[in-house]
Amino acid sequence: TGAALALLAVWLFAVFWLFTTGEWRHYLPTTQGLGKVIRYYAYGIFQGERHPYHKALLRKHNPLQAMTYGVLKLFLFPAIWISGITYLLYGFCQELVLGRGWLEWVASVHIAAYAILMFIIIHVYLLTTGHSFIDHVKPMITGWDEVDLSPEEEAYLLKDEPGRIR
Repeated sequence: TGAALALLAVWLFAVFWLFTTGEWRHYLPTTQGLGKVIRYYAYGIFQGERHPYHKALLRKHNPLQAMTYGVLKLFLFPAIWISGITYLLYGFCQELVLGRGWLEWVASVHIAAYAILMFIIIHVYLLTTGHSFIDHVKPMITGWDEVDLSPEEEAYLLKDEPGRIR
């Protein structure tokens, strides 16, 4: 219970951070280039091809990442939290008239945790592909990543937000 509540607190903080910093824009889905990215992960990665997507200042995630993270953050995580809280409170609300089969429905929703487990397994696998393991993990730990900047973006950052550029 404690671990679940701690995870819920981290998730709420992450949602707060995404919306207060404007980072939510990186999660807007797009279909532009989606076919190339899917082809790369299904075939090209095994042939040693270069990744077809290059990170940009205003678009860190490729189309497949944006869609996947969007589904996780907007649908799967809330489903897990709502159904998990319902499970936690079952002892308090079991006497309420909620109709037959409501606990089975909650269990069916909570099984979305397996989709999150699949996401983690795929992520660990993808950490072993392409660049070195450290190149993939370092931005997750430090919060800094190399991004291709246009001359206009670089000039803007140097002038208005020098703390965001190294």
